[in-house]
Amino acid sequence: MAIDVHVIFSGIVSLIPYGDGTFLVRLQDGSGWGHPHFPNLVAPIDLVTATPAPNKTVTLTDTAKTVMAAWRISNGTISIDSTIQDSTFQQDLRATLKIVDGAPGCGEAKRPKRDVEVDVRKGSLMTTALTPEAWFYDHKTAADAAVLDHEICWSFKIAAAPLKMTFPGIGPISLRQLGTNPIELRLQNTPPGDYFPQLPKPQATDDHIRHYFEQCTCPRPPMNRYLKVYLGAVSMPGLPKHTTHALDGFKLALLYPRRWSPLQAFRAWQQRRLLAAELAATGHPGTLQPANPRLNCPPAVWESLEP
Repeated sequence: MAIDVHVIFSGIVSLIPYGDGTFLVRLQDGSGWGHPHFPNLVAPIDLVTATPAPNKTVTLTDTAKTVMAAWRISNGTISIDSTIQDSTFQQDLRATLKIVDGAPGCGEAKRPKRDVEVDVRKGSLMTTALTPEAWFYDHKTAADAAVLDHEICWSFKIAAAPLKMTFPGIGPISLRQLGTNPIELRLQNTPPGDYFPQLPKPQATDDHIRHYFEQCTCPRPPMNRYLKVYLGAVSMPGLPKHTTHALDGFKLALLYPRRWSPLQAFRAWQQRRLLAAELAATGHPGTLQPANPRLNCPPAVWESLEP
């Protein structure tokens, strides 16, 4: 029986369409940024066979005391070495941040000499988590505010476990299946402190998204562009029908170990209780009220790739 694979994208991740409707997914090399971001692979360490030791691990507070591991990915192309059984491709992106909205006429992405890339040509690409808050570009108004895609899943089928992939700087890896569950992994572009999702503090702006515009082919892209948060009520688009992820970022954040002062512990308990209630009631946070901030920067979609 075929095995389902779910690759969860989060952080500064570019979705660049090819002419046939499939995508090049790019994780920018942010090592030189003021707040450095690094492409990384995250998965439960017990399910991964890889030659190099992970760059970072954390033991979650779940009953199984799951150890999550993160590996930094070097610039280059990620390959899926297992045969993908899907013969077609479909996408269902509900509220992806659009580069062209932040810079009209600048929706074409460069072909870079570096960065991490993977071709997404078979299977499906769909929204699986939305930002709890609404956001809008700084040159627009709150009337333009909308929730954004927060996590995007690339799912496909392989004939049998394990999933075999090759990552630049890591080498070949195998990901085993846990019981009959889908094989899951997270491909992220985040600061090292955010390799493992955790409940963050609310923020009024997101200036990391300005780095997307480094890839624009247009002559003068807006390099100081940023997002502003809007905490008023906005419509929440429904999510596509999709398997619930064990490695959903908000679920992992509830299990992230932290040391708190008594006041911090009480506030964290309140926030976790509210988030857990939202997850139980709706399958994802933010549909009841915008109290819980997003975990990572939103992925973004482009218009096209430079010829």
